[in-house]
Amino acid sequence: MNILSRTEIRRSALLLALILLSGCLLIPGAFAVTVSTGTYQIDAVGNTTTIPIMMDQAPNGFAYYKIQISLTNPDVATITDCSFPTWLGLNLNTALPDKSVVIRGGDLTKAHVKAGDTNILLATLTVQGTAVGTTPITVTVSPPTYVVQDKDVVNYAVTTPAGQLTVGTPVTPTPTVQPPVADFSVDTTNGTAPMTVHITDKSVNATTIKYSLGDGTSTGSLSPGGVTPYTYVAAGTFTLTQTATNAAGSTNKTVTITVLGAPTTTPTVTPTTPTVTPTTPTVTPTTPTVTPTTPTVTPTPTVTVTPGTLIADFQVATTPGSNLVKITDKSTNASTIRYNLGDGVSTKNMPPNGPVLSYYYITANTYTITQTAVSATGQTATKQVTVTVGGAPTITTTTTTTTTATTTVTPTVTVTPGYPVPDFALTTPSSMGIQIVDNSVNATSVKYDLGDGTTTKLTQFRYTYWQAGTYTITLTATNAMGSSVKTVQVTVPATVPTTTTPTPTVTVTSTVTATPSGQQPYNGPHNAPGKVEAEDYDLGGNNVAYYDTTSGNAGGLYRHDDVDIEIEDGPSGYDVGYIIGGEYLTYSVDAAADGDYPITLKVANPDAAAKTVTVSTGGASTSVSISSTGSFDTYNSFNSAGTLHLEQGRNIVKVDFGASRMNFDYFTIGTGSQPTTTVTTTATTAQPTTTVTTTATTAQPTVTTTATTTQPTTTTVQPTGTPLSTPYYMISMVPGHIESYSYDNGGEGVAYHDTTTANLGGKLRSDGVDIEYSQSDAGYNIGYVAAGEWLIYSVQIDTAGTYTAAIRASNPDSTDKHIVLSLEGSSTPLATVTVPPTGSFDTYQTITTTVQLPAGRHWLKLSFPESRVNLRFMDITRGASTGPIAATGTPTLLVSTTPVETIVPTTPASVIDSITTATPLVTISPVITTPVITTPVITTPVITTPVITQAAVITPEAENNTSVKV
Repeated sequence: MNILSRTEIRRSALLLALILLSGCLLIPGAFAVTVSTGTYQIDAVGNTTTIPIMMDQAPNGFAYYKIQISLTNPDVATITDCSFPTWLGLNLNTALPDKSVVIRGGDLTKAHVKAGDTNILLATLTVQGTAVGTTPITVTVSPPTYVVQDKDVVNYAVTTPAGQLTVGTPVTPTPTVQPPVADFSVDTTNGTAPMTVHITDKSVNATTIKYSLGDGTSTGSLSPGGVTPYTYVAAGTFTLTQTATNAAGSTNKTVTITVLGAPTTTPTVTPTTPTVTPTTPTVTPTTPTVTPTTPTVTPTPTVTVTPGTLIADFQVATTPGSNLVKITDKSTNASTIRYNLGDGVSTKNMPPNGPVLSYYYITANTYTITQTAVSATGQTATKQVTVTVGGAPTITTTTTTTTTATTTVTPTVTVTPGYPVPDFALTTPSSMGIQIVDNSVNATSVKYDLGDGTTTKLTQFRYTYWQAGTYTITLTATNAMGSSVKTVQVTVPATVPTTTTPTPTVTVTSTVTATPSGQQPYNGPHNAPGKVEAEDYDLGGNNVAYYDTTSGNAGGLYRHDDVDIEIEDGPSGYDVGYIIGGEYLTYSVDAAADGDYPITLKVANPDAAAKTVTVSTGGASTSVSISSTGSFDTYNSFNSAGTLHLEQGRNIVKVDFGASRMNFDYFTIGTGSQPTTTVTTTATTAQPTTTVTTTATTAQPTVTTTATTTQPTTTTVQPTGTPLSTPYYMISMVPGHIESYSYDNGGEGVAYHDTTTANLGGKLRSDGVDIEYSQSDAGYNIGYVAAGEWLIYSVQIDTAGTYTAAIRASNPDSTDKHIVLSLEGSSTPLATVTVPPTGSFDTYQTITTTVQLPAGRHWLKLSFPESRVNLRFMDITRGASTGPIAATGTPTLLVSTTPVETIVPTTPASVIDSITTATPLVTISPVITTPVITTPVITTPVITTPVITQAAVITPEAENNTSVKV
């Protein structure tokens, strides 16, 4: 945000950088790299090939890229899939299949690609031939939209030579063989002699590999893809080198191995012949044929040693009244450590003595934290600490247990098959909901079947079951060796609610249009006149609320049924795409009066030919002609040929697509005109009105549903009149943790207001918000704040109620500063947080305040009335604030760097889902009773049918393996 005063030197440097960027000049000293594809051949139409996207060198390492790959002649082939190297912690691609794809990848550690590395694989595309012919393959890198950045987050100067794909005819000259990419990982790089390492090959395009172990030993040529163990018997520092070779040449990669002196134990020398026994998990994998390759190695006698004592040890720090814990590893002689945090969450293996692990428990309770330490020789040791969070902190430590092992190590090179081992951690962070964190080993892909017809390839997500029952969650982990399966059962039980029937009262009701059985409004009903978003079609499923010819949401966003929803690059946020002629959508619309209403559709049509969309309700209809807009991303407004007659009250409006290949953004219903002739027959009868109140009470908070037999009043959850910004990667869950830099996408005036056009901090994002890195607080912050600036965050609030917002901020001046919290741009704030003087920009304090929040999807706005304040993050927890907390350190969940996705299934028509319950209500066995509301039988006379509306759940942008439009 706005530079006001740091130092004159820093301000001058930043202004110079801005001048250079605004002039589109290449910064002197910027490194030049090449990103390319190559020349490829598909023998016949319908066949596929894979195309690696390669960067020739990384002179200053690597942090992030966003590039576009396009097939210039889309009639010849289409891009059907995209995969990424496993070291890219952040990886996204736009929806496929398509003629072009935008891909982005980021190394969250900035450590995998070293300065000077060559032939870096960025992604691999799968392309299918659709017609005989040739198409160029173009790579687009054009800052600031498309960039490749080094480890200092500075843009490389990128050259992008075009590739070529031919379908059905030979390529002349012979297709270029892509050079091999040497790559491997080692399970440990330091230890005590004798030390065994396991080298896992990750090379690309190699036909053979070999290793030089740095101590005079080399392997022969090996087949790529295996695991090679080797034992260093003497102390020293060794350079382990892999050479990957194919017809195009060879490339190398090196890793430094440090071996300390052996313990003062006289070894017993016993020559043995090693036996390799692959460990097969208790699953049913597809068993391939494995042929180990044994290279030429000079054998060394087996040495049996007793390694040094392995000690599991760690410390836990808590803060009174907080659910945050900080864990510091103190283990000895460990190669890796992992934690079970006692609430169903476990970390993956991590190096010992690393950064402090911060974890925030969802619920105040007592938990047992278990550390498992593993040595390089396979020993294990555990330590447990019992901690109580949320009140007066208590910590109880139990004894450490150690499994002693005597390890026999031999410098023999073998190939060990790596079957996929499926595993996941399951917790219950919300009502009737689960959270899954995948912990599978050796898996290149995973797939979850959640037992109710919903499947996903995400590795972290939240999911809500909409009705009681027992569900079997099935994880299938797959790699080149085959597939393995793990299953877990989850029980969502129900209770019988109590029912109260009041005395009927008599009133006069008006006739309303009946809603088809099972069909309900979504984010509605909508109003006429008014605007209706395409993605807010009714609930009810295929052939009821909509008709879609393909199963699943091809766009992967917003809702989880068969309608294909993707991001629309304009301010509206989403569109319905992948349209095929004959498909339709329906919308519940309440008209203010009988009348004839004009219709306007916002649609994109990439083709030259005009197409027809018909809008109808009851016996009335009108058509809209959609002429060419030039592309799927260019939208125009098209008016109906006539008007659509709507009756006062509820109408079901149907939008019917007469042709394929359109994107539908929204439609508007204009002001209606009254018919010139009206014939009305009125019969007035006093009919009874019955109000039914259903209450379910358990040990959890009370759940109440009220239905009335008169025409119901409904509330649109999605706020109206607010600029529609979209989440940054994923929606923020409340209760939960919100990083300052995760403000919405949408740009100036929509997702944020900033007085400058550039990111003066230069970190993470390339819009006008100023993001920098705080060394003292170990995280990214919003800085350079000027008075009047603001930020918007999309949030999904679990239940309505009282919450505590804990804001971490700094204030270098001697006077108080303020941060104002509000929802949907309301002029009435939720709260105003006072940020006292903290001494400097880099000294942070956590300030808490109490807020009242409604349930559902909302936009949370943070406004800055004064300048010169830094914002780090915000934690929102249930319950009232106990006052300001002067906290230090970094209370950030570091268990995983992958954002957690929320998946929402299609709601069964028989479930009343306007009910909001408290959390947690769903657990894995033993069963905990969870309230489920059933509609009571009404025995009194009723004229009108109650319509129960669903509280809208807005699904965030998908991450990980789900295709996302970037």
